[in-house]
Amino acid sequence: MTTGMKLPLKLKGIILGPVSGWVAIGIAFAAGEMFQPKPTVAAAASGALVIPRAGTQERQGYTLFMMNCAHCHGNDAHGDEGPEFAWRHEV
Repeated sequence: MTTGMKLPLKLKGIILGPVSGWVAIGIAFAAGEMFQPKPTVAAAASGALVIPRAGTQERQGYTLFMMNCAHCHGNDAHGDEGPEFAWRHEV
């Protein structure tokens, strides 16, 4: 039989309170990523701006474009002050 160190109930509450709070926040962030609405084909076809999912390379590129390029080339890359980047191939 081992004689382990027993913590008083008050100390357990002080330790477990913040730990359980951080765990709950982590679960909320993970669930938020899992339940993000997925872009639909209809939204992309209608020309609506589709924001890529967080954590993907597409999202990194989107963020860089919005920070560095969109002010001249437009949010949809159709050129406001700068040249157009989005070439449409109409058939």
